[in-house]
Amino acid sequence: MVNLLGFWLSWLESRTCGINQRVAGEYHPDFSGSPAEGANARTSLTMSGKAFLFLEVFMFYLYILYSKSSDKYYVGYTNDPQRRLHEHNNSLMTTYTSKHRPWILRVVYACGHVEADALKIEKFVKKQKSRKLIEKLIEGGQFTGILAQLVSVTHVRD
Repeated sequence: MVNLLGFWLSWLESRTCGINQRVAGEYHPDFSGSPAEGANARTSLTMSGKAFLFLEVFMFYLYILYSKSSDKYYVGYTNDPQRRLHEHNNSLMTTYTSKHRPWILRVVYACGHVEADALKIEKFVKKQKSRKLIEKLIEGGQFTGILAQLVSVTHVRD
């Protein structure tokens, strides 16, 4: 089990920092200290003295799409907003989103590293059935309750 965990962490690190950087010796993670002492977000979570790189790799996002042709919004969650936008606009399957193309990405919020949290927030927004709430999310600002943990991700939007 320990060898499998070591292999997994090595593989995950190679995907996060790039295998070429590791081979060339250009990648030097800062495993010392807490985030307040200068450690970056990727390496601040430790377990049994080993750093895990899960924070950047498994971030989940809430996204809102808009269809100008149908004047409709779509709310979803994913770990890759750009990929999901492409899938909504290009999927060959007949779905709700395939009937209202083209979609544009209006806003993306980081929900955290736990998929269940992102799903919970998505379900909350959808259960409200409120266009006003969706438009308020697009405008941004401070939220309360379950939406308080959302962090706008402006570099992901179009």
